[in-house]
Amino acid sequence: MLTTMEERLIAAVSDYPELYNSTINSYKDAARKAKAWRAVSLQVEIPEEDCRRRWKSLRDMFIKDKRAEQRRRASGTSHRSWKYSWQMSFLTPFIQSRSLAADEPEEDRDDEDKDEERTADGNSAFVVQDFEGDHGMLDGASHYSASGSQGSGRKRKWHMEANEDLEDEMFLFSLLPYLRRLPYAKKSAVKLKIHQLLYEAEFK
Repeated sequence: MLTTMEERLIAAVSDYPELYNSTINSYKDAARKAKAWRAVSLQVEIPEEDCRRRWKSLRDMFIKDKRAEQRRRASGTSHRSWKYSWQMSFLTPFIQSRSLAADEPEEDRDDEDKDEERTADGNSAFVVQDFEGDHGMLDGASHYSASGSQGSGRKRKWHMEANEDLEDEMFLFSLLPYLRRLPYAKKSAVKLKIHQLLYEAEFK
């Protein structure tokens, strides 16, 4: 059950891919997006401008959480996800790498400009960044010593494994909006079919 305004807003936006899915034609259709925002406003019962403002804040927090997650993955430490991170995971395939790599806030630009910058061109998505390039994580040039080549090899291997995991995650995340729109019975049937296909692929 959706109990907060934020949860209701996230669920409502997820029903309108033209508001976040840069791979479809309607994403660049201003009229379609305006119509979608009006529908979201009616669904959550708050003014349209409030919907846009709240969504902007939620989207920024989600990107910030993803940046933190990448840094902690790179350093091998655990990460406690933001409370709405899973619910907003349908955005993951459409977030551009530089949005997650940047550290500076982007609150001064128009929403449409930020949408264009934060979503991928075509079907590319964010990739794991080399966070050892951040000045705050370096200890001068001595960081690159004789062990640098060995460290680079480990880093490349980690990048490959991480990118493979992210590719699988992003595929699953991209299915969420469609799964959520199904009635409960059909949703259960789809999940069962997916499990059957995975079982057959692995063991037969």
